[in-house]
Amino acid sequence: MRLTKILSEVLNGFNGVFFCLIVILGNTVGAVKLYDEPRLPLTLLPYHYDLKLLTYLEDSPDMFRYIGSVNISVHAQTSTNLVVLHVRDAIIEEQKIQIWDKKKGELFNISRTEYNREKDYFIIEVHMPFVRGRSYVLTLPFQNKLTEDFKSGYFVGYNEGKNEMDRSWFSLTQFERNYIRNVFPSFDEPALRATFNVTLGHHRRFQSFSNMPLLRRFNSDLKDYVWSMHEVSPLMPTYLLAFSINNFTCMFSTTFGREPVEFRTCSHVTQVQALSLASLSAPKLFQYFENLFQVPCPLREIQQLAIPHLPIAAMENWGLVVYSDEMIMQKNQKNLTNLTQGQTKTLQLVSHEMVHMWFGNLVTISWWDSLWLNEGLAGYFEAAGVEYLQMNSGRKILFKYREGSLMNELMDKPVAINASSDKGLIENSSVAYVYQKVTTIVRMLNAMLGDEVFYEGLYFYLSQYSYSNTTPDQFWGKMQMASLRSGVLPDDHKVNTIMDSWTNQAGYPVLDVIRNYNNNTISFVQNHFSSNESHSEVWWIPLTYTTQSERNFSSTRTKAWLIQPSMHLNMPLLTEEWVMFNIQAVGYYRVNYDEHNWRLIASDLYENHKRIHVLNRAQIVSDCLYLWQQGRIRWLTAVDVLKYIIEEDEYEPLVAFVLGVTNGFWGMSPDSSLIIAKWLGSAGKWYAEFINYTFNWFVLIKSKHFRQLQM
Repeated sequence: MRLTKILSEVLNGFNGVFFCLIVILGNTVGAVKLYDEPRLPLTLLPYHYDLKLLTYLEDSPDMFRYIGSVNISVHAQTSTNLVVLHVRDAIIEEQKIQIWDKKKGELFNISRTEYNREKDYFIIEVHMPFVRGRSYVLTLPFQNKLTEDFKSGYFVGYNEGKNEMDRSWFSLTQFERNYIRNVFPSFDEPALRATFNVTLGHHRRFQSFSNMPLLRRFNSDLKDYVWSMHEVSPLMPTYLLAFSINNFTCMFSTTFGREPVEFRTCSHVTQVQALSLASLSAPKLFQYFENLFQVPCPLREIQQLAIPHLPIAAMENWGLVVYSDEMIMQKNQKNLTNLTQGQTKTLQLVSHEMVHMWFGNLVTISWWDSLWLNEGLAGYFEAAGVEYLQMNSGRKILFKYREGSLMNELMDKPVAINASSDKGLIENSSVAYVYQKVTTIVRMLNAMLGDEVFYEGLYFYLSQYSYSNTTPDQFWGKMQMASLRSGVLPDDHKVNTIMDSWTNQAGYPVLDVIRNYNNNTISFVQNHFSSNESHSEVWWIPLTYTTQSERNFSSTRTKAWLIQPSMHLNMPLLTEEWVMFNIQAVGYYRVNYDEHNWRLIASDLYENHKRIHVLNRAQIVSDCLYLWQQGRIRWLTAVDVLKYIIEEDEYEPLVAFVLGVTNGFWGMSPDSSLIIAKWLGSAGKWYAEFINYTFNWFVLIKSKHFRQLQM
């Protein structure tokens, strides 16, 4: 009996183990996902969304909510029995999902649904496969609460009243980047463009805004509720879809011409008068860019909303641009003359968002790893728009972008532009400096091609890729096409090869210019500008230069190329005249000269600094301070060059001096250095005080150190 009992226990134990193995294996098999690739399959492509959404803002804030349904029309590229969409926190009523064959009007039977939470996928499996070449409609009901969480995709905010009960509530979307997945199912990738028909339900005391103008408004079955149907949008990606329910008051403005574009700039009634600058400048900037690019934007109405407590500066939703109210509200500004720093900042932001109507909206990136191209182009033309309305202000913006990027690449570990959209960097503040670097190299591209070729390339790009998606190589390709037509580049110089050397490599070069005064030759050597001598990168450097006898600072066209670590160039020069490289600082590199050339530049600056272009003076000041900081030039040389700065009265050289001191020598962050420079600029006389103090400090401290070395 005892033996029998022991055997029974062993067998029972074995059965238990066997049962556990079956459960584990079963769970493992069940864990195999229907779809687990990093990108959506291209089996079904969306081409139209019919969105109907009802927003409840009438109860207490904890009861704010929305319900809706989206019909997504898709085209089957291949035969498949899977529908893969993006869903994160959206609540889907799965039992009400329907899939229709548009041609036959037949309803598909759904086998099962599955969530892939790691990839944000919602997967529907059907019994019968979709037929290649046919169109289908996916009907997906959804609902969710409305909260003040910006990242929820569709959120609520408020304008303050006399007390908490008197708050004026509104709802708003923010779908970039990937937040639409929290609201309703969609094919949420930038290359998957579609048209959108948006119908919004709301209490009749509110109004609705979306990308397109209101088409009609009709009563709902709910008492005191209405439906607002908007016009169908152009083809656009999901992240540009936007809508809002609010009771804002608007200012109206318009462009001029045969087909004027209407602008509505809106906020809470108590703040609307402070929107005059944004309302006045937006149509002027829009019309300027339409003329500049020579490619029309399809929108006939653009709405701008000023939103309180918005955690971003702005969002360029196509036709419904959203701003932080703190960024665009300027009191009592009736014209565009004599703007303050704050008003110029507002003008800059509006200009940036208007550029995005073309670069980002009309033509969109194929994937997020190319976001830098959109932002870099927007940064460059943002400055052009500001310059158009405020002479010399755009020039200052580009200068600050260049200096900020140069500083950032020394303070932090340099990051190649092509790596700037990695998840880790997107959340890092340094990404702004990466975009500024792109803006700077776009300026360099413009200079090396010339305006005529550069803008012809832009026209080719915008014309061919309107309502579609591109990569940086396609942008460079259109620039190459324009350059071939004009012969502006040597036959073996390709735009993509040149620009890849600046986008695929981190950091930037310093160009060492060494003159041989006996045989009138110049030696050029390029090195990575860092304290790490192990760097071996080589850039394609466009060389621009002038001489003391020429003083031609207007031509920024490339005269020679440095595409190797070093080279020699014959250049007949008088021994006692300087040569200066990087005209108007259009190139993204620093320049170092031999001692004699530095002395010639220093002497000319001290005699009459106005004879040298202001941007080259700024470049000389910046280069000199950072070269000195890295030990690439002597202290005596630096002081000799910089002694003229006491007489300087132009913005860019003075800022270059402040940045070089605070960041280069005092080790402050680029952000802090730029803030100090901004504060000194607004304080007026303090620039002179700062420069006198720091220059005297340099002379006294360094001369003391120099004497100690001689003892």
